[in-house]
Amino acid sequence: MKPRLLRRLLYLTLAALFFVLGLLGVLLPGLPATPFFLLTSYFLVRSFPSLNERLLRSPMIGPLLRDWQDHRGIRPHVKVKAVGLIVVALGLSALFGGFDWPLLALVLGLGCVGIGVVLKLPTVPNTPQYLGTEGSTTCDQASMPPASETTSETPDLSSSAAADRLRMP
Repeated sequence: MKPRLLRRLLYLTLAALFFVLGLLGVLLPGLPATPFFLLTSYFLVRSFPSLNERLLRSPMIGPLLRDWQDHRGIRPHVKVKAVGLIVVALGLSALFGGFDWPLLALVLGLGCVGIGVVLKLPTVPNTPQYLGTEGSTTCDQASMPPASETTSETPDLSSSAAADRLRMP
């Protein structure tokens, strides 16, 4: 096998793994979803750009990925939801987990670290210049151009410039 094909298969496999971990992160408290979806996009841009375009059009994952890709940050309402979910997960763990005090202290400490990380992430303001459509923070299919149509606002995801925009910090 050619090294380029082998690398592409490896990246596609890693994208699939991180996508599954991201889905698990949506369902399981304590497992973050966003970093795994960012890694999924990172590897899809390098292995299968058309799948990355499809991921960016997803109503659930797309807005998060586009905010990170275009502005290197997340929206305030995403931070509020993330911190709220961490607090709920920590509260439920403390109440119903049956942990010994040292383990409970460790869980709460790690939860505080998680909250700190979320709060430290750059914030994308909810102003019209940062929104995909005027006054809206959500992305629906009506506001997205068809996959075959490219405009100056729609990045060419198959280019190396798109891959550079998705570099991880």
